[in-house]
Amino acid sequence: MILILKIRQRLGWLTYCYKAVVLRYHHQLLPIFDLIVKPDDLVIDVGAHVGQFSKIFSKRTPRGLVLALEPASYSLSILRIVKYLHRL
Repeated sequence: MILILKIRQRLGWLTYCYKAVVLRYHHQLLPIFDLIVKPDDLVIDVGAHVGQFSKIFSKRTPRGLVLALEPASYSLSILRIVKYLHRL
């Protein structure tokens, strides 16, 4: 029973990781972010979760900096992969 639970947890993590890396969320907010975030801004994403907003902010601040802060280890493990694969 424990082995099945661990496999299920791993599959859930892989599924969630795939969604965080591949899927694009919150793009209906892009016009608002374009008005607020400038190319050389510092953006602090507190509670970054898996980085959906951090991905958007980093594309809008090519000369700036995005700090993504996430205290939860589960989300942070996915955020690190998102950051690496998107070269953020």
